Amino acid sequence: MTSHPTVLPTQAERILSFWHKVEFFESAELKGIDHGKGAIHYRSDELLEAPTCLPWLDPQQRRRAGKQYRPENAYRFKLYLGVFARSDIFRVAREAYPEKTEAWVERSQDEGLTCSMSVEVKDDGCIDQDSVEVSTAPWMLGALQQGTLDDATLDAFETATALFREQLTTLLTVADNLKREHGLPPKLTTFELIEILKAIQSWTAFTPESESPALVVQLFSSTKNVTEDPAQSEVLAWSALGDLTHRLETAAEASAASENATVSINEIAILNSFFIHDLEAVMKHMKTQGLAPGSPLACYLTGESQRHPDLLRPEGRELLMRTLAPERMPDGRWPDKDEHSMSLMQQFAINTIDDTLAKTGLYSVNGPPGTGKTTMLRDLVARNMVKRAEVLASLSSPEAAFGEDLHANIDGDTLIKTLIPELTGFEMVVASSNNAAVENVTRELPQTKA
Repeated sequence: MTSHPTVLPTQAERILSFWHKVEFFESAELKGIDHGKGAIHYRSDELLEAPTCLPWLDPQQRRRAGKQYRPENAYRFKLYLGVFARSDIFRVAREAYPEKTEAWVERSQDEGLTCSMSVEVKDDGCIDQDSVEVSTAPWMLGALQQGTLDDATLDAFETATALFREQLTTLLTVADNLKREHGLPPKLTTFELIEILKAIQSWTAFTPESESPALVVQLFSSTKNVTEDPAQSEVLAWSALGDLTHRLETAAEASAASENATVSINEIAILNSFFIHDLEAVMKHMKTQGLAPGSPLACYLTGESQRHPDLLRPEGRELLMRTLAPERMPDGRWPDKDEHSMSLMQQFAINTIDDTLAKTGLYSVNGPPGTGKTTMLRDLVARNMVKRAEVLASLSSPEAAFGEDLHANIDGDTLIKTLIPELTGFEMVVASSNNAAVENVTRELPQTKA
């Protein structure tokens, strides 16, 4: 028997693997879902015992969301299913790794609720088939509880989620068939929601310990005109859907539904992570092609880039003075009052960013909120515009700014003018996992008072 030497993962691979696993546990805190303040909470027993408790089936139920929510007004709805406390994530982690209990203390203070799945219901009470989103966190917690964490990859998640999507399609189609048999409108009912909650439990294999609502419904105003008088709405026999569980348990019925689906959940998005697909792609690339020395990713993961001395210590003074010399100052800065000029560290970053990006492709500026990161970004934008203007000013004519024409087939042959290389490389993209951060920058920059 031939033995093969074990190939140990590199430090970079271990960092990526850890980051990849942690990203699966990321949870999105649900905002604006307090009962009676724009949302309605439901317990499992209410869903079982009161088929008309949903606000699109009984308009009077809308009052439960708060005083300003009226039966005669039209609303859209966002549903959160499989709701659980975010603290459950850290409880499960502590149980799986008891020797690391102290490391979880700070993170375990995360408050609020998160969910396994969200979906939207239109103002007509029908489910929006393209709005289904699921969280990786409960699925990962199930893997952790079952001891299969090492096998938890994006491929495994997507395989499990594809089966879950098929279950959703089947149960919604069977329910739709039942409604047509009994002359009922295609509105979402508690009977489907109960079956969806069962499917979520089967998909995640995770049972939270915290007492949380089984369902949260959030209300949003709709522009639709309401023509129906809610007080005169016909009381429909939704109890006919009580046969849904039996129909789903009948193999022939479920099989026929999957083949002749009237409802189709084509795609399920991930609601809690921006980075899982990217991390998976990077890990696969590293295994097949390795990590290019000197690349931005290599510098970030290995920490092998050149380190400057601490600028606040005496040994950093020479570098600081050299970098902030008058000849190193940019020709342009954001128009503002003199007292709002860059601080020492902000100007150091602006004066060194070009050289560092040219060598490593990566530059990091760290600081807590309110320390001037966005303010520094304004001066970078100004400096970039002035540098580009210098190139434009050196051209002999406007036509000299353009290079070779490209042809593209866009509604016929379309001519696209390209810029000369000297005018490229000044582009800036502001991106963040925090939408508010991007919004702040894009709103502030165009203002004269910015």
